[in-house]
Amino acid sequence: MIIKVIGTVENATGLVDASYLEGLIKSGTIKAFKRSNRWVKIGRDPIRQDSGDYSGPERRKIDHLTW
Repeated sequence: MIIKVIGTVENATGLVDASYLEGLIKSGTIKAFKRSNRWVKIGRDPIRQDSGDYSGPERRKIDHLTW
């Protein structure tokens, strides 16, 4: 998926692949990105983050198939 972003240098806009979004946010390279319904401003609006501390069972990974 391609996402529209606003960079920190001269408010330049651009399009990036969604797989790069988290890295751009962490590096401070962008200051906003477009969701389907609105712009999200980094540091002001809530952003989904990977807390890394989930201790429950993994439900998305498929270890084996039983058909």
